Amino acid sequence: MEPLAENHEFPGKKLDRDEDQEQRFREPLSFGMSVAGTVAAFVAGFGILPSSTSPEKVLILITVIGVSGAIIFGIGARRSGRRFMLMAISAGLALTCLAALSVVAQTAPGSLVNPSPPSAGTSPPASGTPTDSSSSTGATAALAGQGSASTAAGGYLLEYSNKDFTMNGNGCQENDFASYYAYVLFTGQEPQVTAPFYDIGLPPSSSWDMILNCVSSPTDIEFSDQAAIDYGNPDANSCDTVVHTAPISAGIPFPELRKGEHVCMISTSADELILVTLLSLSDSSYDTSWSATVWSLSPSS
Repeated sequence: MEPLAENHEFPGKKLDRDEDQEQRFREPLSFGMSVAGTVAAFVAGFGILPSSTSPEKVLILITVIGVSGAIIFGIGARRSGRRFMLMAISAGLALTCLAALSVVAQTAPGSLVNPSPPSAGTSPPASGTPTDSSSSTGATAALAGQGSASTAAGGYLLEYSNKDFTMNGNGCQENDFASYYAYVLFTGQEPQVTAPFYDIGLPPSSSWDMILNCVSSPTDIEFSDQAAIDYGNPDANSCDTVVHTAPISAGIPFPELRKGEHVCMISTSADELILVTLLSLSDSSYDTSWSATVWSLSPSS
């Protein structure tokens, strides 16, 4: 019986020795593979991809650690529940970091995902260079000295700018049953104001460009030719455009006048483009103060 027992024990011992030899072979192999994978990932993350950001490099590092751990714990995980669990945790960590890396690379400036290059033949505008040449030219013309002449874009010749004038309302009181009017004519040198003026009817339209009409109900400011309200910082170009595209059909009632309001008009008799800005007004006396800028129109305007 004893020889038989020895024969049963011997194969088991031989199997244990074979497994120990296999285990000793696998552990250095898995460690070497992990080290090689780690070095390769470090080279890829920090050498080949120098444009990656700090968050991307951190995620790459954690991904490398996760992959290396999955390789180390994966060898022998079939026979060990603990090693299988560690392998699954390492692999899950690597996959999570890869997903986060994808999101960071898509959103972070200067990330791994490079923006599409500009199309050929295009170049960015120089810093500080205005893009609206017509607006800047018109603004320069509007700021020219009073009485000076300069040409703005579109063929507008500046006659004068920012010349103040006042239309006295005189309370719109009648005198000897005649109605009261105050009006202004924009000549090539300055605004010419006529006030007080009493008459039974409006003066000839050729003698004024804008008028305070006390007979109208309500009292209003009227214009002999096309006029329009403009906004912002109008220049010759915007004034010419708004007069032709959005003219007002009647005068502006006095209660609707607002300080700082811009009105553009065209004087066909004098071939002038006129911009007036309301500086002040009185609801009791109907006095109004304005600032005028006038351009002469080219024949093509």
